[in-house]
Amino acid sequence: CLSVAVGPRLHDTILAPKPGAKPLQRTHTYIPGFEAKRRGAQFPAGRDPVVYVVARDKDHVLKGIDIACRAVGFAATDLNRRVILRVRGCDRDSLSKVREECAGWAGNAQVQLELLDYVPDPAEIEWDLCEAWVVLMPSREEGFGLIAWEALELGTPTLISEHTGLATLLSGTRDKTLIDRHVIRDATEQTATDRSWASAIAAIICDTAAQRRAAEACWLTQAALAQYTWDGAARDLVAALRAVPDVQPRPDDA
Repeated sequence: CLSVAVGPRLHDTILAPKPGAKPLQRTHTYIPGFEAKRRGAQFPAGRDPVVYVVARDKDHVLKGIDIACRAVGFAATDLNRRVILRVRGCDRDSLSKVREECAGWAGNAQVQLELLDYVPDPAEIEWDLCEAWVVLMPSREEGFGLIAWEALELGTPTLISEHTGLATLLSGTRDKTLIDRHVIRDATEQTATDRSWASAIAAIICDTAAQRRAAEACWLTQAALAQYTWDGAARDLVAALRAVPDVQPRPDDA
């Protein structure tokens, strides 16, 4: 038996001792392929900046939607401009409740909330990510973070919490610039953490020069993550399977 985890954080989780359970004998860390699809984000002149985050209603606290709302509220105040906060994954039956909750967290009339339904269509999510000026993943716990991964593939500036598997992966590169560019670490107090997110958001959207720098930084991130390919992911997984006794992949899997 081979246990496969997407990313190093989940791998560490499945290896952690569990009361009454036998330790796993064979595990494999699977890193999805990275394919740069667009060279840099677009920041249309004369339009309000769009900050994008994804979470289902029941996961708002776990996914850090409250952090996103407060951070965008602070950023809008600091920049003295309207900022659109687009939240994807809302249930239609609870839109009014979610709007009231998010507005309360943001505490700023300059934050324009756009609450979007959950959609299973990858093309629609890709459109969202291309429209965004910044993608946030402020999760308090996240196994990997595929939305952030996909945003980086599209060259969209992306900020992630230190509690994501993607942050663990970036930390493993030991590239301090790469880590500092994308990973927001917790402060000792929640307000200070929210302020850290707000500063990072404002630093990206504040003016055209900052936006240009953010787009150029994403090119560097794409180059750094190009080492992760689908061919390599498949090859490593097949090799891990071949190492399991009595398991031989079919010839067309090799």
